[in-house]
Amino acid sequence: MATKKQWRAEDQWAPDRVQINNASIDYCRNFLSIVYGIAAGVLGLTGLWGFALHIVCSILISAGLYLKAGMDPSYFMSVTGLFVSGLTGGMGTYILVWTMAYDVVHVYG
Repeated sequence: MATKKQWRAEDQWAPDRVQINNASIDYCRNFLSIVYGIAAGVLGLTGLWGFALHIVCSILISAGLYLKAGMDPSYFMSVTGLFVSGLTGGMGTYILVWTMAYDVVHVYG
């Protein structure tokens, strides 16, 4: 028999704090997308290998954020959302920097 979860005061979310936390996570993702975009360009990764690096690094970033929070799911609205948004978050920045770094090093260099 399933029991209802008891409401607790600490279960409430402060929308302004959630917005600040999401902005911090997005900043972290975008900064690291620049870093591993440069790495992918300098290493000369092309095609699916470059996207594979993005997927691996995004999962590692999400896992690092989850570990930094002490593996406590109450710090995030959704833990699965943390990992899923990690795959798309920063992808535009990554592709831009990846192609630019690749062009500078391997095409024009």
